[in-house]
Amino acid sequence: MKQRAFERITTDLRVNFSIGNEIHSGMLTNLSKNGMFINTKNCLPPKSKFDILIPSDEGVMSVSVKVKRLLKVSNDYDGMGVELLNPSRQYFEFFNRMRSDDMKNLKLANIKINSFMCKKCNYIAFDQAPTKCPFCETSINHFDNNPDYINILEDNDNVGDFEKKHFPVITLLKEFDAKRECRFTDAHVKIGEITHKVDNDDHIRFLDFYLNEFNLNKDCIARINLKCRRLNPEATLRLNNVTSGVLAVVAHCSTHGSWMAEAQF
Repeated sequence: MKQRAFERITTDLRVNFSIGNEIHSGMLTNLSKNGMFINTKNCLPPKSKFDILIPSDEGVMSVSVKVKRLLKVSNDYDGMGVELLNPSRQYFEFFNRMRSDDMKNLKLANIKINSFMCKKCNYIAFDQAPTKCPFCETSINHFDNNPDYINILEDNDNVGDFEKKHFPVITLLKEFDAKRECRFTDAHVKIGEITHKVDNDDHIRFLDFYLNEFNLNKDCIARINLKCRRLNPEATLRLNNVTSGVLAVVAHCSTHGSWMAEAQF
């Protein structure tokens, strides 16, 4: 996966910071080259400036930050997003090491996903390769086993802006037509939570929809092709008589690969 300047990576580092003469601690849950998020009950007001002490291989590193936003759970603040103030070369080297470790972990996690990709049209089949691609009809010989890892959305709270431009956002709306005795489910999908640009060299090429009913394998039920610059990466399907199951959507970016999110009925 190609990296962006301000991509975020997940972490679980215990850090310290000072409020007046008191030292407090928190959990650094993600970071980028220009910001971080810290889970802590000891939050400072927006625009507050302070130093975070981060453990690294070279000892404790001090990073100056400013509070940009606060996360509130119920009536209590649970964390704060901070902007880095003039990050040092030591911090960038630290970030690059963390990014390298994070990408290794991602690849190892996704190797366990049994998937096959058609080399001609990029259709992804799960569990086993089909005898024939449902879209371009090429044979099973043109499928690669795990050619690249699939980016899978597991925790929407811990993804950065780069990921939010790629992961599908799925909204399900159920409807019952008594006259036709039919249950409808409208599935609206947009890519992504932050608008993905539509450039010739970087755009969403298509959306593939998979339905998993009764614990069966993912069955690809539709593909929406998106012409660059003509269509925004959004689509809606109406599913008939689907009362339970899981809908998965895979968005294929021309530059950054495949991104999958799921929604349960």
